[in-house]
Parts: sequence; C-alpha cells; structure tokens
Amino acid sequence: FRIRTFLKQNLKNPSSPFFLATQKWGTRLVENFLSKLFENPLWLYETRSKNPLIQKTLKETKTFFETGLNEKKQNGWVHLDDLEFLTYTLLKNDTTLCHNLQTRYTHILVDEFQDTNPIQAKIISLLFNPDKNHLFFVGDPKQSIYRFRKADSALFVHFIEEIKSKGGIEVPLQETFRMAKPLCDFVNKIFEPLFEKSENIWQ
Repeated sequence: FRIRTFLKQNLKNPSSPFFLATQKWGTRLVENFLSKLFENPLWLYETRSKNPLIQKTLKETKTFFETGLNEKKQNGWVHLDDLEFLTYTLLKNDTTLCHNLQTRYTHILVDEFQDTNPIQAKIISLLFNPDKNHLFFVGDPKQSIYRFRKADSALFVHFIEEIKSKGGIEVPLQETFRMAKPLCDFVNKIFEPLFEKSENIWQ
C-alpha cells in the first residue's frame, strides 16, 4: 500500500522520474522495482546504474525512504528491519566506532547462521577483523527457514570461503543425537533427491 501510494503521488507530476519510468517500462515493472528497494534498503543503496532515468529514480526513492525513516525515529516507531539498517549505516560511516568494537569484542559467535540475511551479514563483516578478533559461526544451509525475513543460505557458503581464505577452518559435524536412527533414515531417503550431495547425518 505504501509503495502504491508513493507511486500514485509521483505519477501526478509529469516531470517526476517515476512518471517517465512508467511511460517507458510500465507501471507493474516500476512497482516491482520499488518493492525490492523498500524491502531491502541495502539493495537501494548499493544498486548502481548508468541509466540517467534509473539514477534519478534511485535518488528520489532514497529521499523518500530517509524521510520516512527519520519520521519513525522521531516518533519511536522503528522496527527490526530499521534497527538492522541503522546499525549497518552507523558501523559503515563511523570507522572509529567500528574499530573500537572490533577491539572490544575479541570473539564473535553467531548461531543458526543459515538464517542470516544480507544486511546482518554486512554487520558481521564490519565487526569481524581477523587481525583483532575471531569469528565462529554454526549452522546448516539445509535448515534455512527464514526466507520471508530475507535469509539467504548462500551467505553461509560465502562466509565459509571467506574465513578459510583468512586462515580459518571448517569443521563438519557428522553425528546427531537428536533423533532415532529409523526417523533419520526416513528423512535422508525422502530428501536425498532434493540435494546435489546428500549426507547421511546418522553415524
């Protein structure tokens, strides 16, 4: 609703980049584009384009987003997504604070890492400095269930490679004590076709 209202307001102005964009690409495409921007502020700030019309659209969207965020902050209405974004921008823009936190927290432990979303991953990357602290995370990409909160299990694999490139190690866990063997065999048999490499978790 918020996106459609925002777009509807801009479509009343023929000089608005959104008006020009809908004329060129259609309302549905522009609406979908805005949905992605509002759902993931990180994407809004990292998207780059050489197209002047897209550049103007991004600029106007940022202005609207930041105005709304400031209003929410003033009224104490920020939610979880806002807190994550504000934390990320604070760490990114304040290098002194970031370095102080890296020194203060010598060990960083992240559980259920498979449910990490891109902006949370950025926060972890900013806090982790192999010259100052240690990062340890636990998880299983096959158990990622928070896609509706933008969780991306691909980040799990990315961080494994990043840590290994910095001298870290990967420790696979091959045993489970949380279920009986018959149930484990059944689950492995059902889900084996869904994975490129099936691993029997019962030893």
